[in-house]
Amino acid sequence: MDVEVISSEAGWDALEAAWDPLVERSASASVFLTWEWLRPWWRHFRGEGDALYVLAAREGGTLVGLAPLYRGTVSAHGLGSLSRLGFIGDCSGDSEYLGVIAEPGREAAVLAGVFDRIEADGWDVAELRLMPTGSPTCQGVQQLAAGRGWLLETEDVPCSSVALPDDWDSYLKTLQSRFRGKIRSLLRRLPEEHDAVFERCECVEELPERLESMVALHQRRWRAEGLPGAFADGRRRRFYDDLSERLLARGWLRFYSLRLGQRWVAHEYSFEHLGRVYYLQQGFDAECGKLSVGIALKAHAIRESIAGGAREYDFLGGIAPHKEKWGATPKPCAHVTIARPGLRTRWHLWLPRFAERLRDGGRALTPRPLLDLKRGVQRRLRQ
Repeated sequence: MDVEVISSEAGWDALEAAWDPLVERSASASVFLTWEWLRPWWRHFRGEGDALYVLAAREGGTLVGLAPLYRGTVSAHGLGSLSRLGFIGDCSGDSEYLGVIAEPGREAAVLAGVFDRIEADGWDVAELRLMPTGSPTCQGVQQLAAGRGWLLETEDVPCSSVALPDDWDSYLKTLQSRFRGKIRSLLRRLPEEHDAVFERCECVEELPERLESMVALHQRRWRAEGLPGAFADGRRRRFYDDLSERLLARGWLRFYSLRLGQRWVAHEYSFEHLGRVYYLQQGFDAECGKLSVGIALKAHAIRESIAGGAREYDFLGGIAPHKEKWGATPKPCAHVTIARPGLRTRWHLWLPRFAERLRDGGRALTPRPLLDLKRGVQRRLRQ
C-alpha cells in the first residue's frame, strides 16, 4: 500500500472530488469527516504552528483510505515539547465522530499503512479524539498500539442520540405522557394564540440575518448566566458563516427558526447527512421562557426530520436529563491517546492523571459548605 503525505493546502484541495464519495462508502461515515466540515474547520481553527499531515492511502493507484491529521506540539510538562498528531476537527468543541476513512473491508490495511508512514516520519504522541468506540478506527488503533508496544490511554466520552421511527405519532408515544402532552399543546397553541410561524432557511441570502439573530440570542442567554457563550470566540462565528454556505449548497443544512409576529425568538442549527440529523447549536429568547419556544422549535425540528425520512436525531456530545426527555440514549465515544515509549511521553501521560486524582481527593476531603461557597464566589466573579 502506498501512503502519500499531503502537507499543503493545494495538495489537499486536489483530493476534494474524491473525498466525500469515500466518506459516504466508509463504515466511519460522518458529516464531521466530510470535505464541507473539515476544510472550513482547518481554515478557522488551526492553531499557530499546526501543519497539515493528511495521509492518502492507495492500492494500485486507487484511493482506499484517508487520514485527516495535522501535526503540532504539546508540552511535556517541564521536559520540553513533544511532536503531537491529532485529527483535523478536534479540540474546538464543535466536532464529534472523527476517525480514519477507509474503503469497506480495507480498514485494517489502511490503518496499518497509515501508522507505518507515521512511524517512518517520526512522532511522539497521537491524541486521537472523538472516535465512536465501535468504529473500525477506534478498535483498530487500540489493536495496533497493543501489537506494536506503544503506550495507550483511552477516555470515555459520552454522546447521545434518538432513533427515529417512521412517523411522528409513533415517536410521541415513546415520550413520557406529561412531556408528550406539552409538545402537542405547544405545537397547537403557539400558531393559534401567538401568531407563531416555523421557518427553515432555504437560500443563501437568508443566512447572514438568521445567523446574526441566532448568535445574539445565544450570547444574551449565556451571558445572563455569567458564562461567555459559544460565540465569544470570533473564530466560531466565521466558521459558521463559511460552513453554512457549504452545507446549504449540498442540501444538508437544517436551520430552523421560530417567529412570533415580526421577530425571531428561537433558532436551531442542525444538518442532515446520510439519514442522520446532527443538532449543533440553538439560540432562543429567554424572555419568552413561559412560552417554551426552545422546546417548540426542537419538536418541530424532530417532526420535520421524521417526515424527511431521517433515521436518527443526534444530540452529539453529552447525555443529560434535558436530552433524555426527548428519548436520547447514550452513544459511546472515546479519546484514544497513543505514544512511543519513553521518559518524556510517560511523564506527559502520567502527570495529568496524577493531578486529577489530587483534585478529586481534595474535593472529597473539603466540607460541602466550603465547596458551595467557592462555587458561589466563582459564579459571581464570572458575572
